[in-house]
Amino acid sequence: MTRNAAEVYKTQAIMTAPPAKLVAMCYDRAIGALRDSIRAIEAGDIQARCDHSTRAANIVAHLWSTLDLEKGGEIAQNLSNIYGFAMTRLADINMKNEAKAAEDVISLLLPLSQSWNELADKGGAAAAPAPAPARPAPGRAAPKAAGAAPAAPPRAGRLAISI
Repeated sequence: MTRNAAEVYKTQAIMTAPPAKLVAMCYDRAIGALRDSIRAIEAGDIQARCDHSTRAANIVAHLWSTLDLEKGGEIAQNLSNIYGFAMTRLADINMKNEAKAAEDVISLLLPLSQSWNELADKGGAAAAPAPAPARPAPGRAAPKAAGAAPAAPPRAGRLAISI
């Protein structure tokens, strides 16, 4: 029961987070997964190392795939270069059982995480447009749950990965 409550809380935190916080959460989770990979390497736990490094790679790949190189200009290009290098080093974690590769990627992601967390703490949601509220189909009323607050509408660009 406690695990279910924790999952519901985590899901709600993700669904209601502003865009800047979502990016910060991705960085934080990738860094956490990389630290778990290092611990797994030290413990000789190959499966855990693989699981954690794969999770970190999935998060970095997601961040990389959401870059808009056209609108993002030089910053987006620099991030693309960072993510490309990070993906190369992430492969070394499993191929070479190399904790140093995880440390290298952490050293790249940590300043980005700190910057996005700072932006989110300062109300960085204003940097991205708020999603439009969901509208019912013409001729249909929106469903209402008795005694419950309305659920937040789904937002475009929501994370499709588990963090």
